[in-house]
Amino acid sequence: MLRSGTLASFLLVFPGLSAASTLQVPGDQPTIAAGIEAAVDGDTVEVAPGTYPEKLDFMGKAILVRGAGRRRSVIDVSGASAGSGRVVTFRNREGRDSILHGFTLTGGSTVQGGGVKCVAASPTISNCEITGNRAFGAELDENGGGGIACVHSSSPLVIDCAIHDNLTREKGGGIYCVSDSSPTLIRCTISRNTAYDEGGGICCYWDYSPVMVECVVSDNQATGRGEFNQGEGGGIACRSSSSDVSNSRIAENYAYFAGGGIWAYDQAAPTLSHCTIRQNIAGERGGESTSGTRPVPS
Repeated sequence: MLRSGTLASFLLVFPGLSAASTLQVPGDQPTIAAGIEAAVDGDTVEVAPGTYPEKLDFMGKAILVRGAGRRRSVIDVSGASAGSGRVVTFRNREGRDSILHGFTLTGGSTVQGGGVKCVAASPTISNCEITGNRAFGAELDENGGGGIACVHSSSPLVIDCAIHDNLTREKGGGIYCVSDSSPTLIRCTISRNTAYDEGGGICCYWDYSPVMVECVVSDNQATGRGEFNQGEGGGIACRSSSSDVSNSRIAENYAYFAGGGIWAYDQAAPTLSHCTIRQNIAGERGGESTSGTRPVPS
């Protein structure tokens, strides 16, 4: 699912990146964070293979941060001197030309977006593995996005990524999107993520209109172990939102209460085109379960 040709396509779209300066980590800068701080718009921060115990913030810069070599560089925040926290943050209106490419992001633990959080930002995340992160704080009604959280009109492009084995106390074990956030997911695998309440794989909440193309949503679960005892939408949960899912597979997900594959409610209107929905399990209904709405095939 992770494609080596993804980066070349970005350089065609953003040709200025290839002509700008390249900062080597750890050759020119000792850490990835130092490389980002030293970079200016159009630069590339190239990271040698290895494990980096860091927390990253793109600082609003239109730069390419990429792992170099055949072995994917690992950013493991659990080893950072400051302790646990989020692995990568985009919070300064970054756009598509702020690119994170070719990393494993792991060890994050915070209230929202243990792996990545986008706040009013729409960066590009490509060829990354986002795994072993948690959104698990004390505040109720805020926990979401063990892997990725998109809030306040954030619409990242996530392409050729594997988002797996992440956990949240409430909504969106793999991905949580809320408040007019509409990411585009292309050729991504969202698997083995867990939410205690809604959306084991993905939770879409309030004015959310994502696009998913050629994705796999499998083996996720909404366990019903949370304070609200819900357990809805093992694969995908949609509330007051629309989504466009095409050429994708939603399979072998589990929900404690309803919607093993998809749970759509409160005027949600997902559109499914050329999708496979199979072998999903729920206490009430398996593949698709709706409340006050209905998925629209196309």
